[in-house]
Amino acid sequence: IPLEYDPKNAFSTPYYTDPRTVEGESFWLSRCTPEVVKEIKRDTPDIGVYSSQYGQDPTPAGGTIFRIEWMGNRWTQVPATGIWTQSWDFTFKDTDGSDWVVGQTWVQDGPGFYLIDQVRERLDFTASVIALRAFRAKYPKVGAILVEDKANGPAIISHLKNPKSGLPGIIPIKVTDSKTARARATQPYWAAGNVYLPTELDAAGNRVDVPWLHDYLLEHAKSHVARMMTR
Repeated sequence: IPLEYDPKNAFSTPYYTDPRTVEGESFWLSRCTPEVVKEIKRDTPDIGVYSSQYGQDPTPAGGTIFRIEWMGNRWTQVPATGIWTQSWDFTFKDTDGSDWVVGQTWVQDGPGFYLIDQVRERLDFTASVIALRAFRAKYPKVGAILVEDKANGPAIISHLKNPKSGLPGIIPIKVTDSKTARARATQPYWAAGNVYLPTELDAAGNRVDVPWLHDYLLEHAKSHVARMMTR
């Protein structure tokens, strides 16, 4: 039984069914509080070990579409130059069973791609618009905002392109390839060592809180394509 509940991979047998209903809920809440689970993730840097021991879902050795060794590059300082871009993938609903709304801020500097920050929540239309505006305001250097033209995307694009309520830089992105094909198309960038993720240690060796990074790495290593492609 996994430490954190996953409704898309819920444990059930004729003799026992996991009673949890909230994604991420701890199996032993009185002992493994959210803070404790966070510490466990920090103290288990090998994402394969965490997936196997605590998630009861072994990760293929080395990863699949994305190899674990490709994901080791970290940035400690944001590039002074480069092109700042945000990308968004929206869903229709904010219910527990729906997919995630995910927004990311990237900087491209020469051949390097730097993932700066991420938003990952279940949001309805109004909350999605608020989140996009707040994320854009957080990073004023961002020029283009890429919005996938599906689910709530078209409505949000229309709303934010309105002269009165709009936001500059919105670019609709129409997707035709499958999620797997799009994931494989990025492999050369990862394999070449051109993708950099945030570090969890500063120059002095102190921990830096990047709460979304562990799950980001885990889903890429396991190639949970449906979840991963919203990242």
